Amino acid sequence: AVGCLRGVKNAIGVARAVMEHTTHTLLVGEKASDFAKMVGFPAESLETARSDRMHQEWLKAKCQPNTFRGFVGDEDSCPPYKPPSTTMQNNARQRQQREEANLE
Repeated sequence: AVGCLRGVKNAIGVARAVMEHTTHTLLVGEKASDFAKMVGFPAESLETARSDRMHQEWLKAKCQPNTFRGFVGDEDSCPPYKPPSTTMQNNARQRQQREEANLE
């Protein structure tokens, strides 16, 4: 397997080469990219017209596109969002505080 492979489109082919030509099960990052080039995979730009357009939109909006769901504020256009677990913890804490206030 390979992870964080940069500048090589055929990640599956590189992963197969790792299995067939090394004793490793996983190469990551710079080592994965170096290995891919060493065994003959071409260095290629991974940009597409779509990714370039998305990047231009991101630059214009000065905001990450929203790819998250279930977070507080995920309907807003810009992160940061509060993780669901934090929200659930806060809700539980608030519930506990109300219950304690009612007991007094």
